[in-house]
Amino acid sequence: MRASTKVIAAVIGLALGGCQSGPRTAAPALLMQGDSLAMERLMSALTTEMQRSRIDLGPSDPTRSPVISVLPLPPGPLEDRSLAMPTLFHLEWD
Repeated sequence: MRASTKVIAAVIGLALGGCQSGPRTAAPALLMQGDSLAMERLMSALTTEMQRSRIDLGPSDPTRSPVISVLPLPPGPLEDRSLAMPTLFHLEWD
């Protein structure tokens, strides 16, 4: 009886240990093609996310870096300086 209890406990322990899986974390991604269709899709997604019609990308290259920077709107005619910072997006796949 003790042996069967130990066997059952071992099987349950192995089954629970085998089913363990960590949470999926998003991994950095790159834009595989820098063609106009891929850039249009990227700009469309950024336009939707930022709710702006004008999107200016920063100096980063989405085919080489997973970080995309979107420049802030330029200052108005009555502003001589702006404290606005670029908005950073991270390309990820999961």
